[in-house]
Amino acid sequence: MVMSEVTKMNGGTVLGYDFTTADSWKLGTPIPQEVGQKKIGSSWVMFGGNGDQQYNGSSQYDVNSLDYHIWSSDNGKVFQYIDGDYDLNLDANSLDDDLWINNNGKINFIPR
Repeated sequence: MVMSEVTKMNGGTVLGYDFTTADSWKLGTPIPQEVGQKKIGSSWVMFGGNGDQQYNGSSQYDVNSLDYHIWSSDNGKVFQYIDGDYDLNLDANSLDDDLWINNNGKINFIPR
């Protein structure tokens, strides 16, 4: 999840913000694992691998073993958007596991 530090109104009715131009808002805790977004090339992108978005304490905020279990149970399913399809290409496979591996332990405290 990403959140801007400001709200931009376009014409008074449409919200718009380009999240690829800067890192997103962070709570600013002293926890080194707290992240907003990561930079790839010249663009800021979301961290993948957090399939557990249910409100159940702190696990909704971080990429952890619960997310691995979501991917593991969805692995091999195709042609559907599912929680374990971390790159949203309609196929839960090893590429989604790679996203989880690369982002495991990252935390984002954006309020839900």
